Amino acid sequence: MRFKLLLTTCLLAFAPLVHGATTVSDTDLENCDLLLGKTKKAAFGRTMKTLKDAAAGGNANDIMRYGAALHNRLACLNTKYTGDEGWGMVMSDEDGNNVEAKHPPHADPGAHPDLAAALREAVATFERLAETDVRARILLGNYYADYNGYLKQPAKGYVYIAGVYSAECRNLADRDKATKSRCVSLRQDRILYNSLVPLAQRARLDDEATAWADRYLARKSR
Repeated sequence: MRFKLLLTTCLLAFAPLVHGATTVSDTDLENCDLLLGKTKKAAFGRTMKTLKDAAAGGNANDIMRYGAALHNRLACLNTKYTGDEGWGMVMSDEDGNNVEAKHPPHADPGAHPDLAAALREAVATFERLAETDVRARILLGNYYADYNGYLKQPAKGYVYIAGVYSAECRNLADRDKATKSRCVSLRQDRILYNSLVPLAQRARLDDEATAWADRYLARKSR
């Protein structure tokens, strides 16, 4: 079974790591059979070690590359325990068009040690990029909402999502269609937090999110 990242904005193209039979190919890193250890288990293990070792060097691209592989595996594990079906949400974009977004169900990491380990590793990896990378913040925001019962830090996830929304969706009327669509998705992500973060806390968290957005935009403008 082939599987794409749950969050398409973070879908990365994997360049081949090493040629030969001792590692897996780039497209294998989107294949659930391999990511779940059903095929090429030894080669996959070697490839993940290569990615992890590279990420340890601190280069942002290497960290994101390793994180993307972890995210793919996490998504495959979640699908293994829940299936593919989820609920849908219909929202209006800035032009008044209806947009339907599908939200997959999420298994309880507390009941599945391999899922818990994969989630912890993905969170730890993307946290290394959270100050400077929008994609990492969106993924982390989704993790803290989707696995709230296990991670139990909804305020942290809310700040990640709200910060990206503040940075990406200012002056939205002047943005292109792709950005407007992205902002609809981000708004949906924020709605998911309504039941997780009390309204009384959100003003303070919004201030924290806006402060990050200001820093991020200042860096981009240099």
